[in-house]
Amino acid sequence: MGLVKISENMHANLRSASVALSRSINAQAEHWMRIGMLAELHPALD
Repeated sequence: MGLVKISENMHANLRSASVALSRSINAQAEHWMRIGMLAELHPALD
């Protein structure tokens, strides 16, 4: 496991989304990273 530096704004967005979606901040960050990874791997899906 490693550390990832993110902006304060992104952290605030993660915190808000994690509360709304009942996830931990780490789980929310992983969820968004997974979505971004899949979007880049499959650009035709947009």
